[in-house]
Amino acid sequence: MAWIPEKYRGKEILKVITQYLKETEHMKTKNMLACNVHWSQNFWKQATGKSDMSSCIYYISYYDGNDLKQASDCDIGSHGVVVKNIDSKTITDVINYDQKVFPFSRAQWTIALFTEGISRIAYDRNGNPVGIGCVSIYPSGECVISPLYANDQKIAQLIFQSILEELLSLQRVEPEKQKKRRSILRQLSQLSRRSIDSLSSSLSSPRTPSPRATFCDFPNPCELIILSALQGHVLSGDEMRNCASEIQSLTLSEKQKLVNFFKSDGDASGILENNAFKAFNCSNLTSELLKDSSGCEVLEQLWLILNNLVIPCLQSICFPLCELDASFDVQSLILTAFRDRVLAKLLQDVDRELPQLKSILLTILVETEDVPMILKQKIDICLGKHPSAQPSKNRFLKKTRSKTDSCLSSKRKSVSWMDDMQDSSSRKSSTFCA
Repeated sequence: MAWIPEKYRGKEILKVITQYLKETEHMKTKNMLACNVHWSQNFWKQATGKSDMSSCIYYISYYDGNDLKQASDCDIGSHGVVVKNIDSKTITDVINYDQKVFPFSRAQWTIALFTEGISRIAYDRNGNPVGIGCVSIYPSGECVISPLYANDQKIAQLIFQSILEELLSLQRVEPEKQKKRRSILRQLSQLSRRSIDSLSSSLSSPRTPSPRATFCDFPNPCELIILSALQGHVLSGDEMRNCASEIQSLTLSEKQKLVNFFKSDGDASGILENNAFKAFNCSNLTSELLKDSSGCEVLEQLWLILNNLVIPCLQSICFPLCELDASFDVQSLILTAFRDRVLAKLLQDVDRELPQLKSILLTILVETEDVPMILKQKIDICLGKHPSAQPSKNRFLKKTRSKTDSCLSSKRKSVSWMDDMQDSSSRKSSTFCA
């Protein structure tokens, strides 16, 4: 299977890839296609133990929900293996086990995938992780088993058996009850991995499509509009007006959830950071991305969309929230989130002037409060103001003498006057001393 970004999909490109693999890679008798890029070569070597990159197999099968049945004669010995659900305690073990397979950091992706999907981790008698597995269900009906890694086949079967039991139980739950169990912020965070389509394609694994929730998955349509605005999509005037009206009609608790959503510890800041991941096509924001002009151009384009599209849309939509919290300022919150989650990480190791980012940096300094001192120093470097430089003396500074200078004469001076308008017998005089 070759995973192709959605906007490039079609029969012709698949024919080209298939023909290339048959002719060049001698795969005429192989029932598979593989997608290999330079950043995944080490993974394939470690996963397969081979350097020819030709032994990883993926399968796609199509089933109806009624076809999923647990075998009655299923006899898989546990051999002391315990399969557990993924929670805040076990997610660390999942990341560590995944790191043994993948020689690069993808912790954020792993956390997002395993906490949103139906996931399991297996432990041996000594409490050591021996396998992980996750199934993601998409609104389209697709069910993707990925990843599923284990020390041996039996452990993988145990993990999948546990996942299958939950899948079967979900079929007996009414869809409406499933929707009610989801909180607003959880629904919003489900789409946080989507980003500005015009900047970059999806960051997800080539074999795993990103979830695409539909409009009916959300109890309030305004939540989907807010997600679209945060991701830089163009909204019509009617959409913004209707969204503002819907926010106005929300209950106080629902409005408070939206206010919290935009705060520094809310999901909105994570969406902005994820937009940057997709724009730079990376999984970690570092100063290395700004080493050449192309990186600065990506940041400038990301900033233009944020400043000229995202913020104005959110201001038009979210003004009813000010009635609940008078201090609510969506522009300040979005700029602060962009500063802390994107800009601070990109500038953390910068050591040279970046004049093309001047307008961005000055706006951040003026429009946001409590800028961290470390970030201020990095901004000064980008603006050409090196903290270590000594201030130069002004050559044209004229030295003035203080009125209390000791060089001034201490001799007292006096001014006298006489009133001669009167007769000589009643003349008046006075003396002033300085």
